[in-house]
Amino acid sequence: MRKIRILHMTPPIINNGVYKYIFTLLKYIDKSRFEFDFLMQNPQELMRTNEYRKYKFGIRSFTTTQREDPGKFRKEIYDILSDGYEILELHTSYWRGFMIEEIAMEMGIHKVIVHSHSSGLDNNEPAERAQQLMLHEKFKKEFTCKLATDFWACSREAGEWLFGEQIPRERIRYVRNAIEADKFVFDEELRNQKRRELGLEHCFVIGNTGRFEYQKNHEFLLKVFADVREKIPNAKLLLAGEGELLQKMKKLSLQLGVANDVIFLGWREDVNELLQAMDLYVQPSLFEGLALVLIEAQTTGLSCIVSGTVSKESDITGNCIFSELDHKKWTVRIIDAYQNKTARRSWHEEVRKAGYDISYEIRNIEQMYRERIGCE
Repeated sequence: MRKIRILHMTPPIINNGVYKYIFTLLKYIDKSRFEFDFLMQNPQELMRTNEYRKYKFGIRSFTTTQREDPGKFRKEIYDILSDGYEILELHTSYWRGFMIEEIAMEMGIHKVIVHSHSSGLDNNEPAERAQQLMLHEKFKKEFTCKLATDFWACSREAGEWLFGEQIPRERIRYVRNAIEADKFVFDEELRNQKRRELGLEHCFVIGNTGRFEYQKNHEFLLKVFADVREKIPNAKLLLAGEGELLQKMKKLSLQLGVANDVIFLGWREDVNELLQAMDLYVQPSLFEGLALVLIEAQTTGLSCIVSGTVSKESDITGNCIFSELDHKKWTVRIIDAYQNKTARRSWHEEVRKAGYDISYEIRNIEQMYRERIGCE
């Protein structure tokens, strides 16, 4: 039985939710039926990942862009797509153009999927962000059903963000950002062990995992924590992640006088264990497609305080409190969570029933890949 070859076009930054989503699929998908390759401009970072060392997937790269040299770019993409791919899946956060989609449709690639993973622009420079937004809106109006066979999104907000009025809403498929739910079952022994390891045994631990970039809004979180720390002396803020704004946030914690109570962990592979150690998860993002870590946090039984701009579809257990980004309101909500702690339990079964357990959801995704390419 021949394999269905899928080429994933992915962003250059590796440590983000897009790769986490694809790597989870790669782990669980039927490898006797499906084969994943990656398409990106600078593959060196991807080649350093544990997943590359384990699965040795193919990486196809291009050397220019449609803006820099459209003729050369077209030839490079044409040559790559000529190598027998049935499916091209473009993992997209915002529009910069769609020449690859045009080429793929011209070539008759069986399935051209545009997959929306975000609902905003993540750029730390305001002027650049404004310019990118103008370009995004321009291309969004020009994008039509003739440029892809399938339109996928991780949430309704992500679908609205990427697909203009030209794409009928019934054509958009909402694909769940499913997780390895078994890894996030609440474990009291593991929780105690991790808290001892981190020196947090007698603390109220507020946590967040995410890149230190504009979208994740760490500045707001640190200022809120400074207020919370005055009311809850044993409060600690646990932050896992890397990014351009990391050093700026470390300096801000010093300026706010909370540096001794904020633990910057850097990039971590043990997020499942860190969530066990927390007492409350906070997500003050300016926007999200659908945050995988929110699903993971809920599975471990954590209550979550989330910005009102985050998709309500993220709340699959009823344990998310959505709040506008107001310092005083967030401070009050965190203090209330501290004062009204409830017994912790796992929500694994609820997460599975909601369709967010990859060991079950993978069969649905496989079926979506097989549709309309003559492979039943």
